[in-house]
Amino acid sequence: MSNEFLKHELATVLDGLQQQMRDIAEVGRRRGELTATASVQQRRVTATVDADGILTKLEFADDIDDLTYDEIAAAITEAVRTAATDAARMGVELVRPLRERRAHWPKLSDLLEGALDLPEHVPGESRAPISPPNADERIAATERSDADSPQGRSIVADLD
Repeated sequence: MSNEFLKHELATVLDGLQQQMRDIAEVGRRRGELTATASVQQRRVTATVDADGILTKLEFADDIDDLTYDEIAAAITEAVRTAATDAARMGVELVRPLRERRAHWPKLSDLLEGALDLPEHVPGESRAPISPPNADERIAATERSDADSPQGRSIVADLD
């Protein structure tokens, strides 16, 4: 390969990397503004969460007293869970173009023999289950992580 070809390839990669960094900054800004809202129980309970699924606003309709305390608690849980699921989906959609563009880039090892390809060594994104502590989904996730862990087991605390 000629030196000029390598210079051109490196310049192209650096330009792409600079654009990717600008796009990452923009996605970070937009993610900071991302919220999701869900209403349940005939709009008696409305929850708003941020991009991380953290509750930022909780509203009750004037007729909330038509519900029992248990129904209100279940409605809050459902509204927050639904909004958090929506926020997670929107977050994935927000970064999709970045991931698609990165998939088309040459690997560092393609340009420099023996170079380490970092994305292959970075663990994937994971989220804690949003289900109640003893739900089947949470138990299955714990069992999967136990099987994958070096110790073969994990400790789960129930703070009830």
